[in-house]
Amino acid sequence: MGIGNIIIGFGEFGASTARALLDDETKPSTQVKVLDCQYSTAASYDLYKIVRNDYANIRRMRQAIGVHEQWICDPFLAPYYHPTGRVVIYHQHAVSRLDEIDKSRFDIGLPARQRFDVDTLIGGMGESTKKDHALRFIQEAMSRCSGEGLTFIYNEDDGVVAWNDYMASLRQHCVERGCNIQEDEVQKLVVNDNIVESIQLSNGDMLDAKGMQIFLAAGAWTTGILAESCLHLPHLERIPMATGVFSFHFKLNSSQRAALVGMPPFSVYGANMPGADGGEYLPSVKNDGIVKVGWTMPFMHVPEDRSYSWPQDFSRSHLACKALLQVRAWADKYIPALRGAEIMAIRSPWDGVTSSQATLISKHPQVNNLVIASGGSYNHAKDAPRIGQSIVEVAEGYEDLECAWELSSSSASRNQAHLMTESNFQDLEREAASDSAVQEVYSAEPQFL
Repeated sequence: MGIGNIIIGFGEFGASTARALLDDETKPSTQVKVLDCQYSTAASYDLYKIVRNDYANIRRMRQAIGVHEQWICDPFLAPYYHPTGRVVIYHQHAVSRLDEIDKSRFDIGLPARQRFDVDTLIGGMGESTKKDHALRFIQEAMSRCSGEGLTFIYNEDDGVVAWNDYMASLRQHCVERGCNIQEDEVQKLVVNDNIVESIQLSNGDMLDAKGMQIFLAAGAWTTGILAESCLHLPHLERIPMATGVFSFHFKLNSSQRAALVGMPPFSVYGANMPGADGGEYLPSVKNDGIVKVGWTMPFMHVPEDRSYSWPQDFSRSHLACKALLQVRAWADKYIPALRGAEIMAIRSPWDGVTSSQATLISKHPQVNNLVIASGGSYNHAKDAPRIGQSIVEVAEGYEDLECAWELSSSSASRNQAHLMTESNFQDLEREAASDSAVQEVYSAEPQFL
C-alpha cells in the first residue's frame, strides 16, 4: 500500500482506519487525509454505545468477545468503557432470538443465559452491587408486566462506552499523529482506467487522488456516493442500505437521579408496537444526569430524485413524535421514573445496514485503489478496537469472505434481522400525521417525556 491515503468519512470506520494507518510503526512516512463533513445524523455521533458478547452467529460472538477484552484492557480504550451489565427483556415472539444465542454459547463452551422468574429472584438480591440493582429492576418490571409472558435475563459482562468522548479522543490522537482532516462533503469519485483519479466535493472543487489509496467509509452515505460516481454496486444483500431510526436524550431532575441510582442499561426485544421492535435505555456513565433511549423503528428514505435510500434529519417529523409517544408508553411499563424527564435532544441517526448485518469491507472489484468500508448496521461500534486494522488489511490484499463484496454462505445468519426494513419514511410520515394523538404532540413541541 502506498504512502498516501484518503479516507472519506471520519465515523467509527474511518477514524479507526486512520488510527491503524498512523500507528503502524513500520510505515512512519504514512500520510492520511480525511474528508468529513461531520453529519450530525451519522450513527457514529452518539452519547453511549453498548458493548455486548451475545449473537446468534458463532463467528460474530467470538469476534465480540475478543474486542470486548480490548475495551477492558487497552489503555487507549479503557477510560471510556464502563462495565455496567445489562438486562435484556424478550417478548414471547422474540424468545427464539435468545434460544439461538444460547445455542451459540453452548457451541463455544459458554453456559446458557439464566432466565429469571419470581422463584429464581427470591433471596438472590443484596443491597449494593450492580447485579443487585439489576435483579431489583427485573423484579419490579415483572410485577408491572405480570401475565405478559416476558423472559428476563441479566448479562453481567455487558458494558457501555462513553462514545462521543471516545470519538473526540480518537480524533485528537489522529491529528497529533499528523492526520489532515478537511471538513468537506464528497459528491462523487472520478474514475479513469480503473483508478480513482480525483474526488469531486459538493462545492464543485476537485481533489487530486492520483497515486492515493482511497477508503470510502461514509456510513449511510456510502451507497449514494457509489451511485453518484456511476460505480457498480454489490449484490442487493451486500448493499449497506441507508436506514434511519430515532433516539432520545433526556435530562434527569434531582429526584429522578435519586430514583434511578444503579438502574442498569436494559434492552427490550419484540415489543408489540406498530413498526417498532423495542428500545434500549442507557444510563449516564458520566454522572451528568443525561440518559439515552434508543428506539428501533427502522425506515428508509428514497427521495423522488434518487433511486436509493438517502439520509435526512427527521427529528422534527410526525414520525419522530409517534416514536416519542411509543417511548412514553414503554417508559410507563419498564422505567416509570423516567416520565417527566426533560427532552434534551431528539435524534435521527442513520447507518448503512446490510441484510446479514455483516460489514462490507472490500476492495471495489472495478477500482484498483478503492476500499469500501461500510455496513455498521447499528451493531459494530464495539468493533472499534479491531475494525481499522481489518480495513487496512483488506487494502493490503487480505479478504474476509463474510465481509466481502460478493454474498457468501457464511454471511447468511442475521444478527439483528429486525433492523431490515422495506418501510419508506414518506409512507410512515403520512400515516403518523393522520393520527390525532401524534398531531397533538407535533403541535405542542413537548419539552418533557
